[in-house]
Amino acid sequence: MPYTQECNDVAMMLIQHHDGRRSTADRAIDQFEQTASRIAKDSARVMALVVHPYIMGAPHRLQILSQGD
Repeated sequence: MPYTQECNDVAMMLIQHHDGRRSTADRAIDQFEQTASRIAKDSARVMALVVHPYIMGAPHRLQILSQGD
């Protein structure tokens, strides 16, 4: 299944050097809101958040996935 690199932890954390929790959540929320706004009643959309254990599972990043706002 194709997915965007915009919500990929490799791109966000290792290439673009985002600071972590807030920017990751902001990007996911923005992606969801834009995707949801374009859904027609007779179609479907898929939103992928790509998460790799060796990136987001690192102790200093794990809180991004385990805590809510």
